Amino acid sequence: MQQSVDPVAAARGVAITGDLGARGTVLSLTPSGGDAEEQALYEAAERSRTAAVAALASMVPGWDVDEATTSLGGARASAFDVGATELPFADVAGAVDAYLAGGDLRSWRASLVDPADGLPVQLPQQFKARDTAPDPVGRANPFAVADAVRSGRTLVLNQSETQVGSDWALLVDVIATAFRAPTQINTYVSAGLAQGFGSHWDDHDVLIVQAHGRKYWEVSFPGALAPIRQVVVDDASGEVAWSGILEPGWAVYIPRGWPHRVNGFVDESSVHLTYSIRRANLIDVLGSVPPERLTAEIERSDLEHGLGYFRSQITPFPRTGPITTLDAVTDGLRGATLRVRLPGGMVFVRTSELRGDVIHIAGNMQSMAIHRNVVPALCALLDGASHIDELAERCSLAPDELRAAIVQLGEAGLVEIGRVGSR
Repeated sequence: MQQSVDPVAAARGVAITGDLGARGTVLSLTPSGGDAEEQALYEAAERSRTAAVAALASMVPGWDVDEATTSLGGARASAFDVGATELPFADVAGAVDAYLAGGDLRSWRASLVDPADGLPVQLPQQFKARDTAPDPVGRANPFAVADAVRSGRTLVLNQSETQVGSDWALLVDVIATAFRAPTQINTYVSAGLAQGFGSHWDDHDVLIVQAHGRKYWEVSFPGALAPIRQVVVDDASGEVAWSGILEPGWAVYIPRGWPHRVNGFVDESSVHLTYSIRRANLIDVLGSVPPERLTAEIERSDLEHGLGYFRSQITPFPRTGPITTLDAVTDGLRGATLRVRLPGGMVFVRTSELRGDVIHIAGNMQSMAIHRNVVPALCALLDGASHIDELAERCSLAPDELRAAIVQLGEAGLVEIGRVGSR
């Protein structure tokens, strides 16, 4: 049910307003004609995406990011050397080892995959003694896991953003913002001639970064551009478009639907990171359109609503926690680094309950009302402003009101407070 706007909170700055799926809610990717504040937010969000594309091109040199982000499935598969960046390739294997040695493996985030059937099995574990923990925490048995990997199984660590290091996690948000698509890291560990999942194509784009050891990759031309697995035959055959060996510091970008296969080398172990970029397809867009509006003459506004809903579900990856936030807020945000958190871009909410003094937007899986007096500050954040003094120069709010608005933007998931000097 759509919640009512808290007028007191909205008057100060920001209020979370409720469920994006409420009946009568319409999402739009374009500002209302003649609404200067909506237009300013829209343009700032587009500049933020342009900045993310430029940052991604700098972080992953050699990747034609402009082509990749503007061509759905038709972009070329390409390999390139990213070793000249400051990304910590040498730290990845140690970071994964440290997680497997000390992490809680009771979930299925980490698994071993048998190439014969592609099915995951749980890692062999060692358990903490019950006398030290009433609920035993699973730890990987290093010798048993190593033996399984040597025998041809692949160790898979899904959603490993927190395990492989903050620099790699930063890349997740930059990619998500540049592509306007949910992005995550999956880490793969193999040894010997392991073939992984055999020849196949994925229903999402992937950026493969080799972090340790070597792998031979072979990428084929697709049978169809930007295929949807439920619609297109799962055929992984085709003429080879590119093949080569990835070593640490090398990467390959493979668009959705391009078949590929991989092989290891005798007596060598390999660790690579896969950035899975889940771009919207037609099923995603139509999935949130009311059934009664799915006709042969579907309106552009309905398609915009569907794409807006998809983008509003993209959530940023948190990189700081409550202690840093507590200290910064207690200190009045002086010296704190502020980061905007809106990878899905600007999505406007249209309902019958709109008020003229607030703008309703959607992001991070919720809707929120932003008072128009906060718009200049949010635009400044989208443009890269990172300190409260920079926001004060562009916003008419009193200092206490500005600090309160930033806190409310943070509670709504739009702003993150980092340590002094952090990125």
